[in-house]
Amino acid sequence: MKMEKMRLESVIRGSWQYTLDAQHSLDSGVELAINTLQENLQFIDKQDALFHSTELNDIQENRYEVFSHYNYTLSQAAYFQASLIYEYA
Repeated sequence: MKMEKMRLESVIRGSWQYTLDAQHSLDSGVELAINTLQENLQFIDKQDALFHSTELNDIQENRYEVFSHYNYTLSQAAYFQASLIYEYA
């Protein structure tokens, strides 16, 4: 069996942060990710060379994400975060 693979992920992310006061803040943004998988897989039967199979797979996924986070600082060591996230792929 012979296999060649190439994986690639490209991400673009933009975000905006707003501080309400020392304890409260909001951040929101958008993310775009493009994932690519190129795979060449080859099976060869060594007995009498009767079987030969080759698979070529090219897969691309585009993922979009919109997010918003509310942050509340409880202390220097702890904080609370509530999030609203929408993802489409």
